[in-house]
Formats: sequence, structure tokens, C-alpha cells
Amino acid sequence: MYGENIQRLEEAIIAINNLEYIYLFARDIKGADILKLEDVIIASKNAEYIYQFTCDVDKCDILKLEDAIIMTGDLKYIYYFACFVNGADIKRLERVIAESGDPKYMYALAFYFAYKRGYFKQCMVDIKMLEDGIIASGNAYYIYKFADNINGANVKRLKQAILAINDDIYMDDLSKDDCESLKVKKLVK
Repeated sequence: MYGENIQRLEEAIIAINNLEYIYLFARDIKGADILKLEDVIIASKNAEYIYQFTCDVDKCDILKLEDAIIMTGDLKYIYYFACFVNGADIKRLERVIAESGDPKYMYALAFYFAYKRGYFKQCMVDIKMLEDGIIASGNAYYIYKFADNINGANVKRLKQAILAINDDIYMDDLSKDDCESLKVKKLVK
């Protein structure tokens, strides 16, 4: 009897198609059909609920939800997934973020894994790949932030990228010696 009532209630919540109720039912009700509710959350293509479901619902299929979060294309939640979901394929999510070309999330990912955790532990992301993406973005602000805050970044290369962009705001932040020596090297090439 108890199982039948849960199943009927679950069907009613699915029929309403309210993602918050579906998520809460999966999270809080013992005996809920997690895989069925997971499929409804995935079908919604709502990145926030896919992420919340993965974080808070026991016995969910992390790989399946990771595929779904990638399919949404929502970099904010792809970043959250990489940083905060135990069992997430960080390298895969890192590639998605790097291929997006969005310097904000490339920097945020590098900052979370390389700065926050420091280099005293093995870095879980490819700093060089993210650095390449930051430089390719041509965004002087994030190039500067990357050089300033990310352990393992090639600061000299990042400074050269800022010089190539010719952004006066961030060139002024570089020391005069660095600018002059980099300009000389640039002219020599």
C-alpha cells in the first residue's frame, strides 16, 4: 500500500511538471523512483535543476546528468558541476569550458582548482589549455587576472598577450621593465 501511494504521488508530480517538486520528491521521499525522476529533470534541459539533482539526490547517474548539463550549454552550471559534483569528469568539463571561448569561466575554473587549492596538491585542470583559451579570447582583463592569480600560469607569455592586444589599462599595470623588455623582444622577432 505504502509503495503504491508513493508511485501515484510520483506520477501526479511528474504530470504537473514542476521541476522543484520533482527535485524535492526525489531528494526527500524514500522509495521514489530516482531514475524515472532523473529522466524528467534531464528532459527539462534546465541546467539549474540538473545540477541540483546531481548534488542532492542519492543514487543518481552522475555520468548521465553530466551529459545533460553539457547539452544545456550553460557554462555557469557546467562550471559548478566541475567544481562541486563528486565524481564529475573534470577534464571533460574543462574541455567544454575551454572550447566555449568564454574567458570568464576559463579563468574561474583555473582559479578554483589552481589558486584555491594551490599547487601543494596536484592541480586537477590543464592550466596550459585554459591559458591558451584565455589568450585566444583576446580579453585583456582575464589575461591579466590569469597572470596575476593562477599558480602555474606562464606570466611572461600572458604579459606578451596583453602587449599584443595593446590595452592601455592593463599595460599600465605591468611594470615598466616588463613592458620595455617585452617590446624589445617583440621588435627583434
